[in-house]
Amino acid sequence: SREEMHFDDETAARVVLSHSPPKSRFDDEDTAYLTILRDPVSRGASLLRHVSARGSGARGNPEEILSSLSSAELNHATHLIGWQAGDDDLERSLSRAKRRMETDVAFFGLQERFSEFASLLACFVGLEGFIYPRFQVAEVKCEISDAVLERLYERSLFDRDLYRFAESLYQERYSELFADDAHLKPRQMRSYVALE
Repeated sequence: SREEMHFDDETAARVVLSHSPPKSRFDDEDTAYLTILRDPVSRGASLLRHVSARGSGARGNPEEILSSLSSAELNHATHLIGWQAGDDDLERSLSRAKRRMETDVAFFGLQERFSEFASLLACFVGLEGFIYPRFQVAEVKCEISDAVLERLYERSLFDRDLYRFAESLYQERYSELFADDAHLKPRQMRSYVALE
């Protein structure tokens, strides 16, 4: 989706929220690329629950759904960040994704530490903070067996590698900023934006 954010100084920023590879180069001067990575097995299980809730019969069966998913779908972050037109090789995409995480992504977060990402984002755009609801929380009751989780683990090889790399990079860059819980404490500030 495309949104416009307006700030106190009356400037506007165009924001594109997407699960698709960026259409333009990472080094465009007026573009900042931000991303949030999620534990690949957790993301895969969530995807299976989401698709299962919309299917019926075999289409609603997590094992069948998993069998129908491509390697790119199960290594979504690698494919997304490392995407290059005409090259679907995930090994090369992983190398590109790591390089882009280091040099081209303005900053990134880990979903398991989302409040820290929101604090970084607020600083990046010059706001005091964001007020955000829980996004895309599925209340789907769908059992994912240990065998399916094991297959998810095996098939998300590239995303697991990228996630470990991102965790290490995150620790190196941002861990000192969040050594205490100051970013979580209520603050009396003026410029908050609500994300809905």
